[in-house]
Amino acid sequence: QHTGIIMQQMAFADGYDILSEAFKWGSLITASNLMEIYYDRDGIMRFTRRPHNSFLLDPGLRNPDLSDCRTILTGQWLHEDNIKMLLPTEADRIDKIKKQQSGSARWDGRPNYSRKEEYRLYEEHWRLTTEFEPYIISRLDGKEIPFEDFKKGVSNQSRAADAVIEELRLPNGLPMFSKFNKFVRSVNLRIFVDGELAWDGPNPTGLDEYNFVWLCGEWCPEMPREELKLRGLTRRLRAPQYARDKRLNQAIDIIEAGIQQGKRVR
Repeated sequence: QHTGIIMQQMAFADGYDILSEAFKWGSLITASNLMEIYYDRDGIMRFTRRPHNSFLLDPGLRNPDLSDCRTILTGQWLHEDNIKMLLPTEADRIDKIKKQQSGSARWDGRPNYSRKEEYRLYEEHWRLTTEFEPYIISRLDGKEIPFEDFKKGVSNQSRAADAVIEELRLPNGLPMFSKFNKFVRSVNLRIFVDGELAWDGPNPTGLDEYNFVWLCGEWCPEMPREELKLRGLTRRLRAPQYARDKRLNQAIDIIEAGIQQGKRVR
């Protein structure tokens, strides 16, 4: 049933076509595209494609699943009304932000709409953070719950919760609960409009990971040369094809030159 729901959502939100486009323009040609998952204003899951020149990944990235990517920066030019729709609580403050008169050097590959007053530079800075948080584990069923949630069931006092953990015992004398620090991941999002901070908070979807899937070509992070770390799958076919075309053109030039050198004979 879970698989059926996912397939239905993919078909409903045109996810398969977007995934195909991201693979074509990402893995095959430009070597890098992001497929983004988000919720629209009606709470419906949607998909979109981020081209290679609209985002920057952490330079220390090694895993293509973005598990060790500490930060992602995206940028695009959006209509002012669309930005207000994305940030309805900050609509009045967006009008007071000074519009940029020139394009951003970070997104020189994007269409430059900055001279038109209705277009604004919209950037998202995603950060992956890892922290240690107190958790409670039950020796009866092995379930783990945050200490804050456990504390709410004990008069919402830390001292009383610690006393319960210390006193409750199993029939064999072992403690029923144990308190420990758990490694917790979280994703924070900061949104900038024309370089000004407009919103700062946790991932709006509630996920503890990025909303992106990276579709890359040949990714070799240990390569010392930056221009060779990431290559499209069709790029390795370009050099042989170029050499073949060059050889064929040379042969045609020789043949045509030989025809002009001939003499008329009866």
